[in-house]
Amino acid sequence: MRTSNFTGVLIGFAMLLTANAFAANKGSMQVQSPVMVGETQLPAGDYTVQWEGTGPDLELTIKRDRKVKATVPAKLVPENSAFDQTATIIHVESDGSRKLTAIRLSGKRFTLQIESQPDVVGAGRNDPDSW
Repeated sequence: MRTSNFTGVLIGFAMLLTANAFAANKGSMQVQSPVMVGETQLPAGDYTVQWEGTGPDLELTIKRDRKVKATVPAKLVPENSAFDQTATIIHVESDGSRKLTAIRLSGKRFTLQIESQPDVVGAGRNDPDSW
């Protein structure tokens, strides 16, 4: 009887740790206007972000209404202190298009830096090392 109670407690504890581990790899963000993520344009709205891996290399998944909208490679960049609020870092291209480059989640001590996708047509064109 004691062994089964102890086993039940251990299983419950393991499930709690697993649930907390998944919660730690998840957050939410808001996009104020349309933005490109990889090859996908996200319309304005609220999104859930989830990542796999412990860093520095991650796979970042962006969902809306439980549907995957984009999956891109990202880097987990440690920060000195936790962020007070969630922020999306947007780069405005010369043509006016907007590109999501990073996500900073409230309460987290890291930035999710989205890896740039190479431009197939103009590869190397904007790379100073190739000039």
